[in-house]
Amino acid sequence: MKVFELRTKYRELLELTADSEVDYYGRFACECYGLNAAWKANPVPIDIELKRPPKGTIAPVGSSDLCVLRADLADALAPFLPGMLRGRATFRNSKPPADHPGWVTCLPGSGKGVETYRGPYCRHVRCPWECGSIGGSLVGWARGAIVRRDIGDQLAFFGRIAQTIYVRDTVIEKARLRERFPDLRPYEFPVVEEPLDGEVLPGDPGWDGVFRPTDLPVLPDDDDPWVER
Repeated sequence: MKVFELRTKYRELLELTADSEVDYYGRFACECYGLNAAWKANPVPIDIELKRPPKGTIAPVGSSDLCVLRADLADALAPFLPGMLRGRATFRNSKPPADHPGWVTCLPGSGKGVETYRGPYCRHVRCPWECGSIGGSLVGWARGAIVRRDIGDQLAFFGRIAQTIYVRDTVIEKARLRERFPDLRPYEFPVVEEPLDGEVLPGDPGWDGVFRPTDLPVLPDDDDPWVER
């Protein structure tokens, strides 16, 4: 089984307009920028306004837990992401052409995603604010990984940070993603049998309700495959 993160040839980070930023942070976000506990308990679609449209068919929204997809890509993924929540993405100073499929935000209907930072140099932190979630990576150069049991039988899924969507190789073939969306650059993501970070997170065997962070790693000198360069 191979798993791929959906990326495009464009490395871009979208920005909310000032009004949309106030709405998102006021209603849906914790101070850590992630989705708050109220949203996770009752997930709903989120509508946003952006400063400009994406260049590619999928792009993350900065300082948020959101990603924006072209609507036809969301349609192609929908059969593999049951319960996916779709909100509207609009743009202050531009409108797509009449024949354009438009843009949407996509979020997991369960309110939960899969933790993708389980590589050997990844480290986690508990949010000190409202949501109290454990996640993220304190080490920007650490390459992530996904634990196989966390995927289960899902063919596609959101990362814990919902800016990212992951698919199995069978989805790329069945939905003809490369042919239909030529800007996509699916990035093969490591899948491991057990966490490599040395930390015990919620859902791991041995989790007792107490998070015990470990020391930050030192950047290796050699060409380590677990280092993002």
